[in-house]
Amino acid sequence: MQKSWSGTGWSLILVLTAIILFRIPLARWRIPIISFGFFMIMISILSGAGNTAGGGWWNTDAFLVS
Repeated sequence: MQKSWSGTGWSLILVLTAIILFRIPLARWRIPIISFGFFMIMISILSGAGNTAGGGWWNTDAFLVS
């Protein structure tokens, strides 16, 4: 489902619903969640940076895909 922005949105809704319904405590998982989020953001930024065919330094498609 996460091949598009709508799939990512539906996944977010599903996860938030599960957290609320099953009352999952997130305080215990705070550090791993923050670390994984930081990792995902950095990988996206690194994949978007670099030379492109048009001579620019930023590739938005690579950023959004990763």
